[in-house]
Amino acid sequence: MANNPGIKLLVVAGIVAAGYFGVTLYLRPTATVQEAKGGKVAKAVSAQIKVRAENSLELKIEGSGRMLNELKEGQVVQEGDVLVRVDTQNKQLEVDNLEISLNTAKAMNTVNEKIRASALQSAQKNLDLKRVDKDAGRLSLVAYEQIENQVRDLGFNQELAKILADDAVAHKEKEIEGRKLELANLTLRAPFAGTLTDIKFSKGAYINGGQTVATLITNSRIVEARISEENLAKGVKEGLRIRVRLTGLDGDFFGTIKTILPAQDSSTLRYIAHLDLAIDPALLNKTGQSGDGVITIDEREAKVRVPRRAIYNNRIYVVRNGKVEVRTPKPGYDSDSVIEVLSGVSPGEEVIVDRQELFSDGQSVRTESVAPAGK
Repeated sequence: MANNPGIKLLVVAGIVAAGYFGVTLYLRPTATVQEAKGGKVAKAVSAQIKVRAENSLELKIEGSGRMLNELKEGQVVQEGDVLVRVDTQNKQLEVDNLEISLNTAKAMNTVNEKIRASALQSAQKNLDLKRVDKDAGRLSLVAYEQIENQVRDLGFNQELAKILADDAVAHKEKEIEGRKLELANLTLRAPFAGTLTDIKFSKGAYINGGQTVATLITNSRIVEARISEENLAKGVKEGLRIRVRLTGLDGDFFGTIKTILPAQDSSTLRYIAHLDLAIDPALLNKTGQSGDGVITIDEREAKVRVPRRAIYNNRIYVVRNGKVEVRTPKPGYDSDSVIEVLSGVSPGEEVIVDRQELFSDGQSVRTESVAPAGK
């Protein structure tokens, strides 16, 4: 029986068939798959993250002159610190000369006041003597009244002279006050504690009054989430949780939406939300930092969920009995990493999660499994 030709042919045919099956199986493309399972899924939307200074101010100096000191980019200052000093020599000379002129005018007024008082006193005594002559008949009434009018005019003129002299002194005092204000404006102090940036001038440069010298930003930072109108309409509101990743920093940071501003930002057409983020303020050391965020609107247990990358052109590629089945899933909650599938995939089925464009419906494939979503 061992030499039976029929049995030999059957053995050879079996070997050939097994070899063909093995070669065919080996030649099938390999699909990377993941098992669809249930688990927690979130309804979430994305947002752009921006870190900015809580307050910033362009620093301008009112006076003109040469800058006497140097400012440094990133220089940390305290409220009241002197930031810019401009050459005050000429202005100080003007103030000194005006004060000398004022003191001279005051001294002259004092002397002139004494002279006027003495002249008026002498005129009054002479008028008294003339009154005696009038009463004795030695001076006519007309002549006496002329002298009386002269004394009265002298008094009026002296009052007017005093008013004009006092007014001249007051004008000089006001002028000095204005020049001292100009002098004070040649020194620029920090209105609040912060950091200097965008320095416009260096030591020795000439600054015209009203020019911006630098920008002062507060050390405190605001973390903003910039949300599209479409995502805002999905239920974003104050108090929701957010996960944030920032450029230049490792790991995720978590917080909540504190405030949503009522109007869109005109430059980005997005709504701005201020965040209460659990992060060391020292890490937010640069204004202009950016990143991305994920806002969780709701969470629930899903019967079936798949990784986001399992959805390709609104289709899902399921491998069943070694063959690809292209299906149209009905999505549920959608987060940044996983998607709930309400219909189209059953728990335990394997879905292709990579390079779906290489596969077609009905195609035979081998599979290579990766860890399920959520592990």
